[in-house]
Amino acid sequence: MTERQANPSNMKLVRTQTSTTTFSRAYLERAWSDRARLNAMERRGFAVFFYMTITAHLEACIVEVISSRIDSSRWAIRHMPEQTGTLSDDSDAKGIALRPFHDALASLLRGIARRIEKAALDSLIDLFKEVFARDLVAVLGDGYQDLIALSRIRNVFAHGRQYVLHFGPEDENLLTLEGSPLEEAAKRLRGAGVIKSLAIEGTDHEEFTQTLFSDEALLYFLGRARMIEASLKAMVPFEAEHGPPLMVSLPELNA
Repeated sequence: MTERQANPSNMKLVRTQTSTTTFSRAYLERAWSDRARLNAMERRGFAVFFYMTITAHLEACIVEVISSRIDSSRWAIRHMPEQTGTLSDDSDAKGIALRPFHDALASLLRGIARRIEKAALDSLIDLFKEVFARDLVAVLGDGYQDLIALSRIRNVFAHGRQYVLHFGPEDENLLTLEGSPLEEAAKRLRGAGVIKSLAIEGTDHEEFTQTLFSDEALLYFLGRARMIEASLKAMVPFEAEHGPPLMVSLPELNA
């Protein structure tokens, strides 16, 4: 999408913007169809990219719906009447100019727009509530837990952290996920039947890792991410709020 913006010198600046999901989607579709050619280590590397990509896309979706609502709200403010309104109390009614209130609201919206550009997921969740007056958990329902699970596992991969599995303390032969960034993802996969049990013995930890990086796990989280994406887009129902890059979606992949 190309758009023109004004700068303080009244010269027009041309800006182009493209959703990076456009690039990631193209790669995911190609890599997914060729995944059988990958060896075991390459296959896990692809899964790492997969998890990071769909999580980054969901964060981008949150940013885009907030931005779209801010833009439409600013449009609405610009088209509000600027004539005087009436402010009354018990004693009398006074005429007031509405323009200062319009300017104050527009300034608040510009401030939120600046904050979302660099906001982490936790902050985006708070900003979503500020703009839409609804908790994100209420909008996404059960999908909210998938979003949190993806964000925690993404943090391990995106920042190059060690992939660590802990055992004990009650039984040193049992894998413990409590407090692990993998915990929420494992619980979601257990609920979906992808992981059969969270009582994982030390001798089975490699099987757990294989499952986390398996087609079944990736397709589960992709399906949930597409559902979250649809729920977010439903928050901006006005046609003017549906411009690109908001409508770029994750691909639909099959086993």
